[in-house]
Amino acid sequence: ANPSQSPVALTKVASFFTAQDESSADEIARELDSKYIVIDNQTAMGMFYAMVRWAGKERSEFFDIYYLPQENQLVPVQLFYPEYYRSLSSRLYNFDGKAVTLVSAIVIAYEDTTDDKGTPYKLITAVQQFTSYEEAAAYLLKQETGNYKIVGTNPFISPVPLAALAHYRLIHSSDGSITVQDVGAVSEVKIFEQIDILPDSTFFYI
Repeated sequence: ANPSQSPVALTKVASFFTAQDESSADEIARELDSKYIVIDNQTAMGMFYAMVRWAGKERSEFFDIYYLPQENQLVPVQLFYPEYYRSLSSRLYNFDGKAVTLVSAIVIAYEDTTDDKGTPYKLITAVQQFTSYEEAAAYLLKQETGNYKIVGTNPFISPVPLAALAHYRLIHSSDGSITVQDVGAVSEVKIFEQIDILPDSTFFYI
């Protein structure tokens, strides 16, 4: 994730991992002349916020902390937005570049409020489960007032459908692994090769 101490290189690499579509990521990879992408669990999850910052973006674009009332207390929960799952980081490490088609989505309603000390926080007021992203998106469109978000609770279980990546192939997964709730063992480090695909109309004859 950090090929040099050059701010230009840092920004480009971070922009690659936070890119929301494959064509944008491809362009950055070509600029960096990168054939291989090495990514670990910290880059994809624990330190992803650093990628966001280096890319000049805000953490709140990808995930945020909310507070859920439970048994007369507020429990903090980290919720992931569709932009997190659409990022190249997630599509590579979390989903191995494969398509994700069968999804269920959660929609939360929340209030922006403050505690006794005046510290702002987001309070979850309602949670609804939908059997598809389309149903969740249609529900959001019907809401005329209030704050609503489509979210995921597990970084490895996407609430939004994802297309398979066409130009990246998983070529190595480390033996060492981490255990992810509801998913199981996931390799700590993964290496992907970028594959250049010629347009259908281009042919070479020898």
